[in-house]
Amino acid sequence: DDPTNQSYFKSLFSHLNFKNIYQAFDGDQAIEMIKSNPNINLVFMDIKMPKMDGLETLKEIKKLNNSLIVIAQTAFAFDKHKTLFLKAGFDAFIEKPVTKNELKKIFEKLGFEY
Repeated sequence: DDPTNQSYFKSLFSHLNFKNIYQAFDGDQAIEMIKSNPNINLVFMDIKMPKMDGLETLKEIKKLNNSLIVIAQTAFAFDKHKTLFLKAGFDAFIEKPVTKNELKKIFEKLGFEY
């Protein structure tokens, strides 16, 4: 939801062979993007967003496409939060600030090239 974070993520992904990178500013917009673009196969979801938080948005996304990979990203770095997010249905968790090394580990775990 934050333009600075979005710009940073684009730079992290710039060398990857992604066809499209979409940006949503809130949960409602993310859901609409997924409805309109069934080819989306990976979502980075900030937990703290306007209108609808990441947990609520995740529930709606999984109703649309339960196999869609959704990665939680947040500054809430305590182990109890990570456990909560994974139990809620996120496929992985990455802590902000996101580093290339952490992103590479997540991608490898999920079967994406980095």
